[in-house]
Amino acid sequence: MVFMKPESALRRAEELIDVGKKQRALETLFEVITSRRHRTWTKTHEPLMEKFLELCVELKKSQLAKDGLHQYKTISQTVSVKSLEDVIMKFLKLGEQRCSEARQAATNALVDIDDLEVIQTPESLLLSAVSGESQQDRTDRDMLAPWLKFVWESYKQCLDLLKNNNRVEKIYQEVAQMGFRFCQQYNRRPEFR
Repeated sequence: MVFMKPESALRRAEELIDVGKKQRALETLFEVITSRRHRTWTKTHEPLMEKFLELCVELKKSQLAKDGLHQYKTISQTVSVKSLEDVIMKFLKLGEQRCSEARQAATNALVDIDDLEVIQTPESLLLSAVSGESQQDRTDRDMLAPWLKFVWESYKQCLDLLKNNNRVEKIYQEVAQMGFRFCQQYNRRPEFR
């Protein structure tokens, strides 16, 4: 399986996704990305990497995404810096999109409860008195916090990947600006520091 060509691996991953085996599809793509046989960048590497990162976001595999991005940087930075930039930007935008969807879902979950005009239950009153959290705080923590953490890790990984390299200085700056906007949008003071 390790000796699979990038084109074949991409087709195989699509087949695995179609039958619901996303984890196995991710592993297949990762094997090709890390294979020493495929260290020369080709146009097929970019869609392969995009699919890989799409699966990493969907399955919340930030460490695997980091490893894959490092491999892709090695493969593409001398031949196609533009491809590296495109892949990183798509990865970050996918994460941001999931984060905003989670924020919307958390808001909708609370609105659904309010719409039913449910009187506060004794359990929720007791929980809010003990913890000092509102229903919105708990909903945000359960639905939004994992995505906030994933996206913030993605920013840190991309900045780490791009630092100290004058070939990718422009994208480094863009990612840093995106990180600042993320902190501002989600009121993340600790991360902003």
